[in-house]
Amino acid sequence: MVGWALEDHLRATLAIAALDMALNDRCPPAGSLIHHSDRGVQYACTDYVSRLDDHRIQISMRATGNPYHNAKAESFMKTLKHEEIDASSYATIEQARADMIVSHRVV
Repeated sequence: MVGWALEDHLRATLAIAALDMALNDRCPPAGSLIHHSDRGVQYACTDYVSRLDDHRIQISMRATGNPYHNAKAESFMKTLKHEEIDASSYATIEQARADMIVSHRVV
């Protein structure tokens, strides 16, 4: 995982925060990336697409009705939920975020 963000919503700002983390940490040359996602509104909205365009990132979205395009990402999220989230109890989202950063070094 290159970039991630954790909030209590799925608005575009969450996806943009994760994208910004990835871009800032890795500093890829403009035009060198392909961004693949599902067809979630947060990835198709103007603000997110503009950020991808600003960095000349090629956009790739899964075909409608084909869940297999995101199989690796979905598998990772299932593992993360099982091993971290389901096995832990958090009082606040800040506590969950801190645990992800310190204990598991999500990178």
